[in-house]
Amino acid sequence: MVTYLSTEWLDRLRSAAQADGALRAAAEGVELTLQQVVTAAPGGDVSYYVTFDDGEVYVQAGEVRDPSVTFTQDYRTAVAVARGELNALDALRDGRVLLTGDPTLLQQRTDALAALDAVFSEVRAETEYPEPTRR
Repeated sequence: MVTYLSTEWLDRLRSAAQADGALRAAAEGVELTLQQVVTAAPGGDVSYYVTFDDGEVYVQAGEVRDPSVTFTQDYRTAVAVARGELNALDALRDGRVLLTGDPTLLQQRTDALAALDAVFSEVRAETEYPEPTRR
C-alpha cells in the first residue's frame, strides 16, 4: 500500500502513467499542465502536477510555473474524489474545488483526461487514505 499524496504515491502514479499505452496514445499532440493543490492534508498542504507533453505524461511533486489549469481543494474533498466517492465535476459545481486557469482546455482534452483517470483508478486500489489531523 502507498499513502495518498506521499512521495511513494506520486512515484507510483508516475510509473503507472509512463507505462500506460492508452494514456500515451491519448496524450499524443496534447500540451497541458494540471496543477493540484491539496490543503489541510495530514502532513500539511501538498502540491503536485501532471504534464502532458505530446504523448508523454509526467507526474511531479511541487508547483509548476504557469500551469494550464490549477485545482485547489481541501484534503477531505481530494480524498473523496480520489476514492471515486465524489465526482470531480460535482465538487467543482458545489464550490468544493477551486479551478483557475483555462477550463476550456479541459473540455478540449477529454480523451487524455479520461485515460489519466484510468491510471489514477489503477493506483487507487493500492492507496491508503489517512484521516486528516484535527486542528
